[in-house]
Amino acid sequence: MQGRDPAADQALAQAHDRLLKDDSFQFDRIGFDPPPPPEWFRWLGDLLQAIGPALKWVFWIGLALLAGLILYAIVREILRLRAPRAKPTVPPPPPRRMAAKRPGGSRSSG
Repeated sequence: MQGRDPAADQALAQAHDRLLKDDSFQFDRIGFDPPPPPEWFRWLGDLLQAIGPALKWVFWIGLALLAGLILYAIVREILRLRAPRAKPTVPPPPPRRMAAKRPGGSRSSG
């Protein structure tokens, strides 16, 4: 890099060397043995390994179906925006109220 101080680089290298020589820091996993996996886990691994080729086909078929659904939704929205509406947007007029007739031929007020 341009503009770096060589003294700073040397000081960094010396600090790094001191850090690596210090035994109070642990940089490696010494003496750790992972436990063996349980039997059911081995059985599951063997099962997945046996059906692995079929899962590859299932993945690609599912991916193709997902792409088809996305394409269908996009085309449907484009057609919906371009096509005229099937029904008019004007709401139907409200139904007329029938006036109650009184005996005698006169209509009620109200």
